[in-house]
Amino acid sequence: MKDHERYDFVCNFMELLESLKKLQADVIAAYFQSHGYHWNVEGVLFPEMHAKWLEVYEDLYDSIDDISEMLRKIGENAPFTLEQFVSNQRHV
Repeated sequence: MKDHERYDFVCNFMELLESLKKLQADVIAAYFQSHGYHWNVEGVLFPEMHAKWLEVYEDLYDSIDDISEMLRKIGENAPFTLEQFVSNQRHV
């Protein structure tokens, strides 16, 4: 592997790590937000919306584990503290 190829590989790998950490933090934020919607749904569509938000936050929860395991598979420790999640979250 030539030097510039190695440099490109390292840059791409670091971008992948940062993207996965940001994705994990964003999914965690969405998990908590959807869980809040599930708890606080009101109105005539309560049964349907309550069930739908349950489905959403359970899917998000599974995704958190998948993303964290991806980070571990490529040799990175998965963030696990609130401080890390807040730091990694995309602020859009």
